[in-house]
Amino acid sequence: MSERVPKPPLEAFKIFCAGDISPALKAYLRSRGCLVAKTRARGGEAVKISPAEVLAGLRRREGLTQAELARNSGVPVKRVGEMEKGERGIDEETAIKLARALHTCHSLFW
Repeated sequence: MSERVPKPPLEAFKIFCAGDISPALKAYLRSRGCLVAKTRARGGEAVKISPAEVLAGLRRREGLTQAELARNSGVPVKRVGEMEKGERGIDEETAIKLARALHTCHSLFW
């Protein structure tokens, strides 16, 4: 039986920068569906990654293809692809199914 590889902490999906983020990096992050916002608590800027990016990142972390995730979660593969592209939202029922298959908490998708 193979040992499970430890997963990165959930905080890996939140990026905090002590200073300002360069305009070029902001543009790239926004093009990937990320929300860049000022944060007073940390004196810099924060990046919130979209549910689509979270889903794709978690799937890759588990080493799954979209088809494998679909099979493991019971969510149609077409829907998984649409959610990863940000073309379709992730409702609570679907989030729970995906979270079980990805060994994580469904609240990460909001």
